[in-house]
Amino acid sequence: MSTQKISSADILSEFFEVLVHNIIYQKKIYPDTIFTAKKKYGILVYQSIHPDVNEYINQCMKAVNFHARKKQLKRLFLCFHSDQAIFEKYVFEVLHLSDFVEEG
Repeated sequence: MSTQKISSADILSEFFEVLVHNIIYQKKIYPDTIFTAKKKYGILVYQSIHPDVNEYINQCMKAVNFHARKKQLKRLFLCFHSDQAIFEKYVFEVLHLSDFVEEG
């Protein structure tokens, strides 16, 4: 049985990516038609199938991963706004990242 080491930064980035997709789905930021249902972490989640939305989220998650790998990620802010004001904001605190997680 071999053990593959997975970076905690990769796990965190993947989790935040799933979270962002589901928040924008639940908040109806985009039409339901650009989302598909899938299972992740043993539950039903929604993921965008729109290339531009996915590219934007992907670029954000690259930044999350970069800072997590350097152990510089302290919190992630997710804000929804118009030109006039922020209408919803989420703040995710990152308390501790281990060097790696072992997966069997």
